[in-house]
Amino acid sequence: MKSRLSVAFGSLLIVLTALLVAKPAAAQQFSDWSPPTNLNAIVRSDGTLCPAVVNTTSDDQHMTISKDGLTLIFSSNRPGGSGNQDLWFTERASRDECWGDAVNLGNVVNSAVQDLAPNLSTDGHWLYFHSRRPGGCGAGTSGELWVAHRQDKSANLGWETPINLGCTINLVGSDQAGPNHFEDEASGIQFLYFTRKPNTASEDFFDIYVSTCDADIASCNRQGLWSAGEPVSTLNSPADPQHSFGRDTRTAIRRRDGLEMVLSSKRPGGAGLIDLWSSTRATTLDQNWSTPQNLRALNTSANDGAPALSWDGTELYFYSNRAGTTGGNDLYVSKRSRAAGILTNLSTPFNLGLSINTADRDSHFSISKDGLTAFFSTDRPGGLGANDIWVARRARRVNLWGDPHPLSSNLNSSGREACASLSQNGTGSSSVATI
Repeated sequence: MKSRLSVAFGSLLIVLTALLVAKPAAAQQFSDWSPPTNLNAIVRSDGTLCPAVVNTTSDDQHMTISKDGLTLIFSSNRPGGSGNQDLWFTERASRDECWGDAVNLGNVVNSAVQDLAPNLSTDGHWLYFHSRRPGGCGAGTSGELWVAHRQDKSANLGWETPINLGCTINLVGSDQAGPNHFEDEASGIQFLYFTRKPNTASEDFFDIYVSTCDADIASCNRQGLWSAGEPVSTLNSPADPQHSFGRDTRTAIRRRDGLEMVLSSKRPGGAGLIDLWSSTRATTLDQNWSTPQNLRALNTSANDGAPALSWDGTELYFYSNRAGTTGGNDLYVSKRSRAAGILTNLSTPFNLGLSINTADRDSHFSISKDGLTAFFSTDRPGGLGANDIWVARRARRVNLWGDPHPLSSNLNSSGREACASLSQNGTGSSSVATI
């Protein structure tokens, strides 16, 4: 009897994956970082000098960049705000356009006290930050993590009343700061990196922590489902009184793949006071980050910190009080390009299993953008003709595929259908060939 996995007369669907093996380090994927540019000295590709409207003589710092790269939200204590440090935003029409005048996010989000370190979710609907406002777990005695929501991700003045992330993650007696959100698409787990220290200690005692939530982002935020958080030992520096105990604070993760982290640190071996450091990991399945390396091309003898990476990892924003600033802390940007080349470090191919493969001809595999729906061609029994398009689904990318079934007679016929390809927006098939 012929095995269901026999390929003597059929075709076998296999998959290459890079989830469980080491991926190329950042240096293999990107060019070097460019010399940093003050956001008041941006020059467009046609040589036009942009107006100097972002940085002021106040402290402008701790920013986040939207996935499309067109909105920058940052903290500033410039005049015109609600309190000590407020959240402001600036926009541009394209990545080659100039940043516009900064606008305060308003009294719905900002308070009369410190509101700092904004961090946008990838979908643009959630804005994390830390604040000492009243109404939290410690009644304003400690820094706590908050989040605001908006229905329209393009409405920068459409934020709703901020929500405290709950007293499991916001420990009374500790300062929590610098939130940095990452959603692992493969596992569906939400990660929130942040920094923590005893609220009686100086800022030099901050360490990096990570909290997790195994639910959708709205439930995690609205229902206070975030865990208490664990130290990320691979990113934190050892206690060193001579260097102020390290002061490991704001982090920025490359959200396209979750494999690179840029962080602020006062650890020994840097160029100055607070420096930018970079770490990588092979997989999002663990916290085995490499030993952070100093980004010497970006750092100075002054403070260089609070990084924010663009979604694709090609732009790095940070603040600095180096020589040449407008005054206080200024916002800077450095850029790099994706290195050209072929895919590397792919795993050994593995069989998609009995739910997909049979003794028949199973071929022409196509997968949806979210990785949860697959279309393929097969001549197995149960179809309408010689070759039909079938569909299989799974709940998460780490799950096995469910039992497939043929598409309806709207697509399949008594002839041969193959080579289905789903459009990127998922609303239709871009091609179904009848052969």
